[in-house]
Amino acid sequence: MPHIFDTPFAWDIEWLLRVNVEWRNAALDLLMPLVSSTLLLWVIIAACAALYLARAGKDGLRPLLALLLVVGIAAGLADASSNVFKKATDRVRPLKALPLVHHRDDGQWKQNPADFVQRKNKGDSFVSAHAANTMAVAVALYAMLPGLGAAFPRRRETAVPSPPSPDAPAGPRTPGVFSARTLVFLLPLVVGYSRLYLGKHYPSDVLGGWLVGALAGCAAVWAWRLATGQRHPA
Repeated sequence: MPHIFDTPFAWDIEWLLRVNVEWRNAALDLLMPLVSSTLLLWVIIAACAALYLARAGKDGLRPLLALLLVVGIAAGLADASSNVFKKATDRVRPLKALPLVHHRDDGQWKQNPADFVQRKNKGDSFVSAHAANTMAVAVALYAMLPGLGAAFPRRRETAVPSPPSPDAPAGPRTPGVFSARTLVFLLPLVVGYSRLYLGKHYPSDVLGGWLVGALAGCAAVWAWRLATGQRHPA
């Protein structure tokens, strides 16, 4: 039975061609394949973990393992859920469906000819597993990163607050809406863009992947807090 997501929407094709054809440049041609590399993501996570342990010492091992466990569970849930959608729909990827689409083949950029004709009726474009996995990782990191501060209790206890400036306005301090850990959500945004740039997915594939990943990340964090008895964020 045909599914609503078996074929791309009109706006899917419009925005895919803008990103993949109109907005190309040499710098992005080099950067986007790297951004879209799953191996590179895990190498970066491993490097950050090693640097954290080098600074925090053995006190940082337990919170780091907790973070990595939740991140791994979140990514696993997102990947499994993405495969369910891929098997339930037959949307063909842009690089195998549309003329003029740029894509990578054997390490080289190629472009479909103007008279390109789709030859496949079934595909696995919806949803983007890359988008789902990176969003799940971002949600897990956002929730778990504050726990890494537990490895530095002495620094927090001995820190001496600086005296207030005489020119500072009186009144209670209001925390900012955004914190540094919000930057983790740049990861799924950039990776999602790269999937369009590489001709691998349509925008709705990426949006669907982000939704799947957000739910998977929240589920992993919720399960961890339930298992460890944490009722509120760290």
